[in-house]
Amino acid sequence: MIECVPIHQPGGPKPHWNGRIEAYAVTAWCQRHLQPVTRAGGWHLHTDPRTQFAGELVLVSSAADEKAALAAGAWGTVLMEHGAGQSYVDATLPADSVWRGGRGRAQGRRLFLAPGRLLARRHRVSHPQIPVEVIGSPTLDAWCGRLWLPTRSRPVVCLSGHWDCQTLPETRSAWPWVKEALPQIAADPRWELLLHHHPFERPAVLTEKRAVCRQLGIRLEPSWHCVLESADLFITDNSSTLYEFAATGRPVVALNPPWYRRSARHGLRFWQHVPGLRVHDLTRLSTTVAEALTDPPAVKALRHESVLAAYTWLDGRATERAVQAIRQAGKLLGPRFTGRPSPQGMAV
Repeated sequence: MIECVPIHQPGGPKPHWNGRIEAYAVTAWCQRHLQPVTRAGGWHLHTDPRTQFAGELVLVSSAADEKAALAAGAWGTVLMEHGAGQSYVDATLPADSVWRGGRGRAQGRRLFLAPGRLLARRHRVSHPQIPVEVIGSPTLDAWCGRLWLPTRSRPVVCLSGHWDCQTLPETRSAWPWVKEALPQIAADPRWELLLHHHPFERPAVLTEKRAVCRQLGIRLEPSWHCVLESADLFITDNSSTLYEFAATGRPVVALNPPWYRRSARHGLRFWQHVPGLRVHDLTRLSTTVAEALTDPPAVKALRHESVLAAYTWLDGRATERAVQAIRQAGKLLGPRFTGRPSPQGMAV
């Protein structure tokens, strides 16, 4: 049961909710995460950064969009995590860092939707006054229950990575390290290799990846949906895509570049719940890929356990849980809830 507590910004005017719920996401990646929920709820998804609000409760999936929506006139927000829930425990991070489990300062936040229990616990510690619901991942609902069987003589192996975020060693990209091994794995006749890039990839790195793909004669696939549809195995460093791909029941390989601290205890990817075989030594990359493609029973069991640690639910009903939680929050948040449809979106 959700128990919503009104949250007023210190020193600011008393919030005034107009009774409507809408959504806001500027980047395609965040839009992808919100779309299943907005479609099911009948709520309009705004994508224009110039959008202005007039007292709506706004569903967002990033701390940046949350801040922008509140500045644009939103009465409050519902923040739905857009990843697998990886957060970081490090003394160098400010208390209000978005990299911690609290996902930022949270002024104006009325509800937090977490994919799994680990992130939910950390958010409750940071913001005990804000209700939290564990819902799973709505973007995975369409993939739950699909049976994946090898259909090609040469499996497709996709390699990707996080953008090179300098916040912590564990948020950095493995690309400067793993690119040295690309000629070897690209030439291996046992599989077809393709590359994928993070949606926030830096332009210089993206240019370099395009050049490498041309040189090696391999494809750079920008669409994560196409990767999910076509790949048989996925290789990456520290990204929510590691868990998304694993959640479909297919094998993954986790890259551990030398700057990842083995002493780090962030949880999930570091190091308790890695959903596949790991590579610390690039001379073992091809061997590890070949082993992962056989998908041994012990690795399958590890993958299943790790994915459940990230998402808690893999029953295809995350979207339903999200909509129910938002509607329930709307009924509890204020007396102005009417259930009336708005011109662009529909009230709860």
